Amino acid sequence: MSTIDPAEARRRRAGQGPGSERLARRATVCHVAGFAGAVVLGLGAALLVDTLRSGVIMPAGSHDELVLWLLPLSLFGGLSGPLLLTYASDLERRSRARMHASGMAPFLGVGAVTLGVVVAVVALWSRPPAVGHTPDPFTDDAPADWGFGSWLLYTAQWWLPALLVTVTAALLLQWRQSERRAAAAATTRDRLLATGARTTGVVTDVRVLVSTDSEGSRSVSGAIGTVRFRGAGVDRWVERRTRDASTVVVGAPVEVLYDPADAGAEEAIFVAFVRDPAPSEWIPA
Repeated sequence: MSTIDPAEARRRRAGQGPGSERLARRATVCHVAGFAGAVVLGLGAALLVDTLRSGVIMPAGSHDELVLWLLPLSLFGGLSGPLLLTYASDLERRSRARMHASGMAPFLGVGAVTLGVVVAVVALWSRPPAVGHTPDPFTDDAPADWGFGSWLLYTAQWWLPALLVTVTAALLLQWRQSERRAAAAATTRDRLLATGARTTGVVTDVRVLVSTDSEGSRSVSGAIGTVRFRGAGVDRWVERRTRDASTVVVGAPVEVLYDPADAGAEEAIFVAFVRDPAPSEWIPA
């Protein structure tokens, strides 16, 4: 027997309520630490590219000893960056009512790697003594002229940072759009919680979502439930996706929040597959 309301216990596990500020602070610390780790990872990746590049466009025996030391340290040390950012993303989702926003972790991760690459290219990348051909310091043979691959590696000091900056800008735009959508949905939800209509619907169909990892193992990643409810005197059906497939059962009652002035507005219909939902458990379109 328990003396705690299951709905309240669920909120505490999800990080809503008094503990959400603590989770938000932890998420901030992990974002900062993950960003620093991803910068180091980008540095190591750029040094790895430069090591391969130097073997083609630089004379034999001209490798920088500093680079050879920094390469393994930065690659292994930087692996903490993506792990911390992934953890920070989960903490951020649990601590915010706008749980359907994508979060800033993907943008921060790629942006940090880009910064590390740019720093390495500017400060640490090898500069060939002669452009267009590679002399052999041990013989008097004529310098070997560069082919397409050598020119591609040489010009990587320009096109690689430009490519990463473009990807970072695209992720920034995607993140901002996701944040705007989440903010709009949260504003609508809060308005409807104060002035909207709340009714009981029923799950009429369930589609379980399955994901496959790199090793071929399959696992349940969520579910899409079809919900029927009666709004403004008319039966209506909506589909909502949730990460917790165990809460979506055919025939089970669900809570529906909608705008009585416009019951057919899809963006103003929120579904909760759990009893006494926290704000973040209302699922928007």
